[in-house]
Amino acid sequence: MFIRFAHNIAVKGDVRLYDEDTREPNGREGFVQLYNGDKWEYLCIPDWGITESHVVCGQLGGTPAIDYNNPLQGSGNTNVCQGSETKLTDCSLEVVDKCNTASAAVSVNCSQTLAGR
Repeated sequence: MFIRFAHNIAVKGDVRLYDEDTREPNGREGFVQLYNGDKWEYLCIPDWGITESHVVCGQLGGTPAIDYNNPLQGSGNTNVCQGSETKLTDCSLEVVDKCNTASAAVSVNCSQTLAGR
């Protein structure tokens, strides 16, 4: 009999850091992906910054982000997250743009995480 543990099942709103080189989730650094209930999607957010990166690292059970990269760096006038959120879906996701490619997606480097997603 095969038993699937709950921590291996993605649910809507889960996040993971995805390594394009290995084509595998990476628990510490990579492109931010959000599970929409059907598939994992890259996030392309012009006003993404360190605050949003901290929320992602925290959601993955880790310590604060140490770095992030945003190819679409915007004006910084819109805060996606305020900093008190425990999950990315607690942030203002109406400003989130999902994209199909990593070339425009935000990436995060967490100092340490517990999740291997």
